[in-house]
Amino acid sequence: LRLNKLNEASYELVEKAVGEKEGIVCFSADGGASTRNRVVAASCGEKVVQVEMTTIDRELERIGKAPAFIKVDVEGYDLQALRGAMRTLQSGAVRLVKFEHNQTEPIQPLLEFFASVGWKVFALDKSGRPSLGRTMVEANMNLFACPADSVVFQRLSGNAAPE
Repeated sequence: LRLNKLNEASYELVEKAVGEKEGIVCFSADGGASTRNRVVAASCGEKVVQVEMTTIDRELERIGKAPAFIKVDVEGYDLQALRGAMRTLQSGAVRLVKFEHNQTEPIQPLLEFFASVGWKVFALDKSGRPSLGRTMVEANMNLFACPADSVVFQRLSGNAAPE
């Protein structure tokens, strides 16, 4: 926060992993901000550390916040983290989620998850324009989701009322 000159009082730092339930998980210990750091099976033979896991729902309830935007970047654990945000996503407060789709993982479980809460997944093309097209969504690592009844989705689908 200091390096980015952000007001530390505006943030709540939580040094825990996020997933779909609370508990303890094994986390690879490749050091620093390595993108190889991730939740791993305890028996995988890698150097691991045990880390407390919480859910997004639990932490937001604890600090009494209701965000309008959530960014998830958890190195292939995005679906599990989002499952732990089910109440938050259904609350109506959150209007946009940015998450990553690891190209080695199937996209269908993420699409089904968001559909189950009435949300739509989209990608941005090279010009920054949103696209609901399946090919575009599958080809992109950085994805977004919003409620199907939101103005964002209405504009994406061409159903928004003109301003």
